[in-house]
Order: sequence, then C-alpha cells, then structure tokens
Amino acid sequence: MADWLLQSDREKEQGLPVAPFMDREKVTKPTAQIGFIKFVLTPMFESVAKVSVISSSTLFIYMKYYARSFKFVVFRQMSKRINTCCRF
Repeated sequence: MADWLLQSDREKEQGLPVAPFMDREKVTKPTAQIGFIKFVLTPMFESVAKVSVISSSTLFIYMKYYARSFKFVVFRQMSKRINTCCRF
C-alpha cells in the first residue's frame, strides 16, 4: 500500500490524474483491503474453487471473515468521526 501512496504522490506532483484507490487523501487501509477482497480475491477464489481440491465453501468462509473484519474497522472509524464532529 505504501508503494501506491508514493506513486499517487508523484502523480499529483506531476499534475497527472490519480486512481482513487491510490489517493492518500481518500483511501484508508481497511477500505483498501475491502476493495482488494472484492475486486481481486473474490474473482480469484471463484476461479481457484473451480479447479481446487479444497472446497469452495472453505475458501469463501475465510475470505468473508476477513472482509467482515475490515468492514467492522471502517464502521468503527466512521462512528468515531461522527461522534467527534457532531457533539452538541
């Protein structure tokens, strides 16, 4: 992830467009992990499950566990921001 952030910093310095998943101002580690699971791991696991001796349900159980873990972290971070900015 650090490499992506450094690349986006350089792209910004050169006035180039930056991919949203690489933008230091828009991405957090948990949201990056959720995107990675959704767009990289899920399709890969689906392909591996078709040819693997490991049952697809076993693969997806682990993947869903990690996805839920990162979604919980994102939810907690958002809750803290809301509680911090919206106190009366």
